[in-house]
Amino acid sequence: STGLYYLLLGDGLFSNIDYKVGDHIADYHGELIFEAEAERRTAAGKGGYMIYISIEVRMDCFNTCQSGDCKASKANSCTNALNSVTGQIAIGNAKIVKSTSITGTTRVRLEASKRIPMHTEIITNYGRGFRYPST
Repeated sequence: STGLYYLLLGDGLFSNIDYKVGDHIADYHGELIFEAEAERRTAAGKGGYMIYISIEVRMDCFNTCQSGDCKASKANSCTNALNSVTGQIAIGNAKIVKSTSITGTTRVRLEASKRIPMHTEIITNYGRGFRYPST
């Protein structure tokens, strides 16, 4: 769907310190899986917390988000969202940064893309294909 969703402030990830542009916020933790497995898990109702690493690979953060091991997965998306307090289009203040080491280890993390004052919700852009998880 391309409709607007309401970003419910208070249900996401909030800063407990002030962040400057470029500051590391949190790492995403999950399992690297191929596209076919990602589609199978999504059909089984365990999608919505997958990050595109490449055309064929996803990082599935569903279980680590549910268990509280992946705080970054709690960051709300500004994709197709309105700020429910201001009624304005939600604007991201963090970005997803992906890197692969020389040994092939993939790291996905949240980084501040603008100043984020303490007690501010951390919002990122998960992209056009993002759908809010149902759980």
